[in-house]
Amino acid sequence: MKSTHKAQRFDYTKIVTREDYRYFGIHAVSGRLHIDTKRYIKIMTNDQADCFIPNGLKVNRNTVYFIPRFKHRYDYKYNQFYDSIDELKEDWIKEYKPIFAKIQTPKDLYDSARLNGIMYTSSAEDIPEIEVEAGLLAFKREKSYYKIIRSLYCMFILKLATEVDRIVLNVISQMGYNKHDFSLCSFIKFTKENYECEVNKIANFEVLDKLHKISNFIKHNTQRSYYALKNKYPDCIIKSEKKYENGMFACEWIVLENSYIDDFFDQLIVFFKNYCKLCLKEDVEEAGWNYDDYFRKAFKEVKNIKKLFRGLRVYRKAYARKINRILDFLISDIYFRTLIL
Repeated sequence: MKSTHKAQRFDYTKIVTREDYRYFGIHAVSGRLHIDTKRYIKIMTNDQADCFIPNGLKVNRNTVYFIPRFKHRYDYKYNQFYDSIDELKEDWIKEYKPIFAKIQTPKDLYDSARLNGIMYTSSAEDIPEIEVEAGLLAFKREKSYYKIIRSLYCMFILKLATEVDRIVLNVISQMGYNKHDFSLCSFIKFTKENYECEVNKIANFEVLDKLHKISNFIKHNTQRSYYALKNKYPDCIIKSEKKYENGMFACEWIVLENSYIDDFFDQLIVFFKNYCKLCLKEDVEEAGWNYDDYFRKAFKEVKNIKKLFRGLRVYRKAYARKINRILDFLISDIYFRTLIL
């Protein structure tokens, strides 16, 4: 027999303050949140906070209350991967990338040397010689400049590879990985044995593999690491008639373009998205909102914005009254008497 029991909607006339979660249709029940979707969508829409209404919440359901899939954001492994990579990307863009612009280029050196030379001469006939000397300095600067730039790129690639390994190890340790060491091979093996999923066949796996091979070449500067990269990813190696020998500076043999590291971040996100979707069976499209803490955060954000706007309105009224008093004074007899005196 079908159950005749129906979930009763909460009587919202009992709520007199927006400080209460329940005003937004958010109800705490046995340690979890139950969301009255109609109430939640109505209040968020009225508050012009549509950004906190996920599309997945608008789906018609047979139940009054929606219970999120998880409690916390990081119950989705995808969110751990995404946030960690995104934080690294932000560090790269805001902290590390600007350093390149501060390195003196050959042109910077030429302009500086030329200007200094002109400042300390009183004869226009000296300018050609000054420019030649500045050009020689700039020419000598080129080799060291490009070596510094490449070294900085390689240093961050090593950092990126190390951080990605740490992130992966942290996540799979939560999933039961308990070995005392870690490598890309152990990641592949663990996933295959425990989730029957072949990591190396997932779309964009090559970006993870490529990152490891490049970092190995940078670290070891050996023929073995050189050919491991060249044979698998020949586009990563600069074409040269010279033969790579052990101990040569690896960074001078790697193709490094302006968007090289930026592309790594984007492609890594795609790989981990595919990994979580195919191997861990996570709904990565819902990972951004389908957990209790999302609704707690939405409630706090909207509540704080409302408080801010109320504060601004109060401030505006107080400020308007002050302006009015100043205007009243300016047009008063007292002010005019003061000017006359």
